[in-house]
Amino acid sequence: MIAIGDYYHTFTLEISEYDKWKLISEIRNSKKFIKSDSNIKDTSSLTNNYTGQKVTQNYETKEYFVKKTFTPTGEGYAPIYRVISINKTNNTLVFEDIDE
Repeated sequence: MIAIGDYYHTFTLEISEYDKWKLISEIRNSKKFIKSDSNIKDTSSLTNNYTGQKVTQNYETKEYFVKKTFTPTGEGYAPIYRVISINKTNNTLVFEDIDE
């Protein structure tokens, strides 16, 4: 659901095999990497939406390796979600920028 004032931007890039595996390696080797069989919590539930700390999650699903960040921007301002998803079966990267 999107309301007036919400911002959503997404694009898909075709990347090289080398870049794909480099990014996957970076996600897999990150601190607190979440494996595909684990329960992945919504990032906004891990911090205060306005005054909390920035939260980064790196995890794997059946189809993607994902890096998600949630950045609170202060009282009265929309927090920012940024999601990078790397497809396991082809060389595509999806970027999403969401301000709610």
